[in-house]
Amino acid sequence: MINRTLLAGRVARGPWLNPEAGCCCLELDVSHPRPLDGGGQLQPPAEVRVEVLIPNRRQAEALRRWIKTGSYLALSGYLAPPAAGLTRVELERCEFLPDDLSPMDFEEEVRREAAQTRAA
Repeated sequence: MINRTLLAGRVARGPWLNPEAGCCCLELDVSHPRPLDGGGQLQPPAEVRVEVLIPNRRQAEALRRWIKTGSYLALSGYLAPPAAGLTRVELERCEFLPDDLSPMDFEEEVRREAAQTRAA
């Protein structure tokens, strides 16, 4: 079974120390594309809030120093058991994205990198 998650979104809250989870956490607002409606128009993206667990202490300290609410991030990690109605992801890697990058631009970049990897 593959347990891999890639997310891109804006920081809604955090990072903060979560003694219950035993690590540092942040919340990410992720909007995902929705299908066309009957008239051929894209529906507005649905907002999903994800709690990101940062178990690596050095990574957590660095992210606490640099991440602010509203920062645009790309994250990869693994799904963790949900809590309090939130989807949880254990962070593996984090990258800052330019503020003017739209979700569609990011999806196109992911497709392009995947095609280059397959071709190599």
